[in-house]
Amino acid sequence: MSPATTQDAIIIGGGINGAASAFFLARAGLRPLIVEALEVNGVERMLYMASKCTNDGQMMLDVTFELGTNLDMAQVLVQNRVGVAEAKLPPPVRTVRADVAVEDLRYRSYPSFTRVVVEAKAPLAYVTVPGSEEIRIRLPRLALDRVRTEEIADGLVKQVRLEPDGDAAAVLRIALEEKAGEIKTFTLQDPFRMVFDIYRQQEAAQRNPVRQVHRRERRKGNERVP
Repeated sequence: MSPATTQDAIIIGGGINGAASAFFLARAGLRPLIVEALEVNGVERMLYMASKCTNDGQMMLDVTFELGTNLDMAQVLVQNRVGVAEAKLPPPVRTVRADVAVEDLRYRSYPSFTRVVVEAKAPLAYVTVPGSEEIRIRLPRLALDRVRTEEIADGLVKQVRLEPDGDAAAVLRIALEEKAGEIKTFTLQDPFRMVFDIYRQQEAAQRNPVRQVHRRERRKGNERVP
């Protein structure tokens, strides 16, 4: 089973908790997929089954039957049950247009971590995908009038780039100069800001205790916005 669009989250099990999780993810503008194998239970002469999902949205279901089972008939019965399960999947999440404007992209470098801040007009959800060379943060509903880039080159982060990701989202790409350690994220209000702190690996931070601090800040009156 392959969905027509890329999913932001795959939820295994369509019970109360799974359905509630999918509801809140969809309301936040993400694209969840619920997969469920319980419909296959009860197929004649079935012993047990196992299922797994891959990160490209596919689901594999292995069903084990008693010795001597007619495999052709068993395949038909399982396929019928799978058809019933597929019919119960939720309809595709409605198309969400990018309708929240970005206000600012900025950063500040500290000895042990680099902080990247995205300021937006309204609260947003986000999905963080860490990597050894690049950290990607998908921002559903964030509208961009242009690609925004900041060259940092502080020994940890090389560059941050905020660019469109289709019609309904933006993606923040954080290119790394060295492998990062812990990544901490949080939000602030008034105005709404998404803060991403990328930490150096512990041994690297110990080797560079007094690294020069680079920064680009924006001030509102006498108040400095982090």
